Amino acid sequence: ADIRPITVLNAISVLNTEVAMARSIQTGSDLSDSENKMGKKVRQIATQIRSSFQKAKFSQNSVDFDDLMLLTRELLLRNPEVREILHRRWRHVLVDEFQDT
Repeated sequence: ADIRPITVLNAISVLNTEVAMARSIQTGSDLSDSENKMGKKVRQIATQIRSSFQKAKFSQNSVDFDDLMLLTRELLLRNPEVREILHRRWRHVLVDEFQDT
């Protein structure tokens, strides 16, 4: 069966989230849930191209929605002074992913 590009992009998104969560809890990622949601072939393809895809985006100063969320998360986790400044400025932040398709 053919694997659609959007399926691979969604798998890369899952992998990026797994990596970010594994980094934050530092116990490794529990893949059982996401493995059930994607086939082994899709996971294999996504794993093979994930790093190159990220490098290509960043080399063009480009990010996608997942990157915005994960990079913001990393910024706040790794920089207490930035986190404190933003905490003083805003009590709440609403993030709404606008779908234009």
